[in-house]
Amino acid sequence: MRTILFRGVLALAVLLTMSVAPALAQSIVRGKVVDAMNKPVEGATVTFEAEGSNRKAETKTNKNGEFLQVGLQSGAWKVTVNKDGVGAQTKPAQVSQGRPVEMAFNRLNSMFCGCVIGRGAEFGPGFVLIHSIGVVINGGVRGGERVLLEHQVTIGAERRRSPVLGDRVFVGAGAKILGAVTVGSGARVGANAVVVHDVPADTTVVGIPARPVPRRGDTSPPPKTTGPASG
Repeated sequence: MRTILFRGVLALAVLLTMSVAPALAQSIVRGKVVDAMNKPVEGATVTFEAEGSNRKAETKTNKNGEFLQVGLQSGAWKVTVNKDGVGAQTKPAQVSQGRPVEMAFNRLNSMFCGCVIGRGAEFGPGFVLIHSIGVVINGGVRGGERVLLEHQVTIGAERRRSPVLGDRVFVGAGAKILGAVTVGSGARVGANAVVVHDVPADTTVVGIPARPVPRRGDTSPPPKTTGPASG
């Protein structure tokens, strides 16, 4: 467990305690906000923003000035505390789940779920493996909220560059998404498709290589895929 005391020129002082919950493989960030007189600040807004991405979390302090945030992924975060009439403060924080925990859950996923998810892979809330058997995800993959994957899906790197998936993406059984491609929000990847080009938002792609097709009830021509996966 690590404890970091943030104290700045403003009227707030923030005490953060970062630890790991092994049973959940999630980080826990506890903290306390006090004013210049060292008195607890109730109702202060504590915002966590991940460096280099749009991930964000927010909580408030209780009557004792304490707050608790569960589920932050490993990486650099910007922590901002704000309270009207008291002040505001922003400081960087490094959150880490620890390699032993990550390795343990990686092994458990492989043994009991039949899937391999790289330790650095990141997805937003609502990520679901509809059937986990045979799923392989590279550690550099980034995904948004409510990403749904069927069995035997591979999301892999090419030349050390990994795919990025938007929100509400569905990937059908046996599909492969390879290299530095972006799959837009609301896209659907058909079963056994091989995606090697960017997929526009709200588009359905099928085939090898994957190509756009009209959606049911949509009479407009499908958009074109763009750009090769490797470069």
